[in-house]
Amino acid sequence: MTICGLLLILGILFTPITVKANDNLNNNELPTAGFTNMINDIQIELPKKEYHLINGHNGMKTFMSYTAITDKTSNQYALQQIAYTDEMGFRKINSRYCVAIGTAFEAPVGQIFNVELENGEIIPCIVGDIKDDRDTDASNVFTSQGCCLEFIVDIPKLNGIIKTLGDCSSKCDEWNSPCFQYVIYDINYLEKGEDKWNG
Repeated sequence: MTICGLLLILGILFTPITVKANDNLNNNELPTAGFTNMINDIQIELPKKEYHLINGHNGMKTFMSYTAITDKTSNQYALQQIAYTDEMGFRKINSRYCVAIGTAFEAPVGQIFNVELENGEIIPCIVGDIKDDRDTDASNVFTSQGCCLEFIVDIPKLNGIIKTLGDCSSKCDEWNSPCFQYVIYDINYLEKGEDKWNG
């Protein structure tokens, strides 16, 4: 081996690697203790709270207008003052989709979680509203349409196909799959504050 070749190998071996948790990473989480995720062979710990298996979802993912949240004293309203509308009309906090879910999950507004679909796709979400028990089934999971995940959107800016079909599954091929489970993490955006969390 030449001296140049040896120096090249040593340079690769001893070059420091920096890992930054940001919205480009798959699950968009902070590197804190809890749940282990592998990103490019480097372990990053996520603060897992609990898993919720979703049984019998028909794949429907409905939407609601963010302007329907009108109580200015509520956490729901506070979250929407921070959220923005993306290019397809979805309301988001950083890379996470604002959604409404049933009380069965015991996740308050601001809680972050990932939705894992049956096809393996992961949708990063944040609880933006809680479905009233009167609007869900006995399990407090599904609506009368069989939906367990309702996206909060800006309806005038919502993608036309989604608006016509009434189903956010049509956003892309990867979303056209039933929900398999929710992974709820021990991070609440409203408790940590915008300046302390970028997930």
